[in-house]
Amino acid sequence: MIGAPNYITPNGDTYNDYWKIFGLSYNFYNEATIDIYNRYGKLLYTIDLDSNKKD
Repeated sequence: MIGAPNYITPNGDTYNDYWKIFGLSYNFYNEATIDIYNRYGKLLYTIDLDSNKKD
């Protein structure tokens, strides 16, 4: 099962300071990307997990 927090609060209190996906194996990162959309379905951001390259 894969999970991720719904929000982040990067305020330094150690709770939800980073957005991490849980349940992924290292092998999965070779082909994985994260696409972030706004509430209207417009693509805002793409993250390539293997290269840590952000588009």
